[in-house]
Formats: sequence, C-alpha cells, structure tokens
Amino acid sequence: MQKSSQKAQAAMEYLMTIGFALLILLGLTVFAYNYTLSARQSAVVSTASASVNNIVESANLVHSQGYPAKATLVIQIPENVESINFNNNTLVMSVLIVKRKTDVTATAKTKLVGNLSTVRGFYKVTIQSFGNYVNVTRT
Repeated sequence: MQKSSQKAQAAMEYLMTIGFALLILLGLTVFAYNYTLSARQSAVVSTASASVNNIVESANLVHSQGYPAKATLVIQIPENVESINFNNNTLVMSVLIVKRKTDVTATAKTKLVGNLSTVRGFYKVTIQSFGNYVNVTRT
C-alpha cells in the first residue's frame, strides 16, 4: 500500500510540474500574440499615414506648378482600409484597427478630388493639377 501511495504522490507532483510549465507557456504565448498584433496594427497605421502624406505632398507640388502639371507615384494601401475620402482639402483614409475605425488624415493647400481603391496592394496613382483643384486617380 505504501508503494502505491508514493507512486500516486510522484504522479501528482509530475502533473503539477507539467501544469505549471503549461501555465507559464500559455502566458508567454498570450504576451507574444498581443505584441505581434500591436506591431501589425502600428504597421497598418504607419503605411496608411505614409500613403496619405505622399499623396498630399505631391498634390501640393503639382498645385504650385499649376495646370497641366502632373505627377505619378506608387502608394501602398494597407489591409483593413474601410474608405478613402476626399473632403475638400483633406484626404481621409479610414482603417479598421481591432474593430474600431481610425482616421488617417492630411490636409492639402488646394481642393482634392479623386477616387482610390480600398483593396490592399500597391497602386500607381496619377496626381494632376486642374488649376483650382487637384485630381487623384489610380493609373
């Protein structure tokens, strides 16, 4: 009977050790997941910001040169872009980050008009001055 009790105690200690190790592993996994999720979200916002700022800087440049100045650039549309809106002088790219909408904006010196895709990828964009406004279109 004594041997059986010792075996049971050893098995219980072994199970507790394995359980404790699994608990630590679970904690590390959750931490790593949250860290990578945060980094991915930061990259999405950073990419959106770079694209919006590049478009507005190019729009300001072609506007200062006047009609018929034109520039072509390649922009990257990140994942989870809900909409891209041109509101007078402001370009707004709305990105979904953890089910919340985050607006990335930039303001130009002139009215912006255009239509861009919200599908993730790299796009060639033509930015052309028409005097009192700048047109932004996918080439």
